[in-house]
Amino acid sequence: MLYVFARSLHQPEYQCLIEGFKNKFHKLDILNMLNAGHLIREKESSIEELALGLRLNNDENGIRPSKIEAGFYDSPDNIPDSADLYKLIRNLMVSDDIMTDKKHATFDFLYNNYSIVAESILIHE
Repeated sequence: MLYVFARSLHQPEYQCLIEGFKNKFHKLDILNMLNAGHLIREKESSIEELALGLRLNNDENGIRPSKIEAGFYDSPDNIPDSADLYKLIRNLMVSDDIMTDKKHATFDFLYNNYSIVAESILIHE
């Protein structure tokens, strides 16, 4: 399970990720959506339209959906307790700007209960 925690889920990059995982895309399809940003900026297509087109193309070509589950959260209140995670699958948590919230003890909680790989991931064109 992939958990993404960020206050900026409204940004186009996150919207591509959300639509990609919602449509059970593989990483190459999600990358294609991210690389089609010019179509979105020029208002020739929406993220949802791109995702629908890719989903139809994958279905027509017999491409099996990805089995990766993902959840996107804009509040540190949604960070699950490690004891509640299903242990038979791999879990990855990605946090972006949500770690700067001083109202929550999220930072200390994460470092005490998880192995942190990356604290922030930036996507640039």
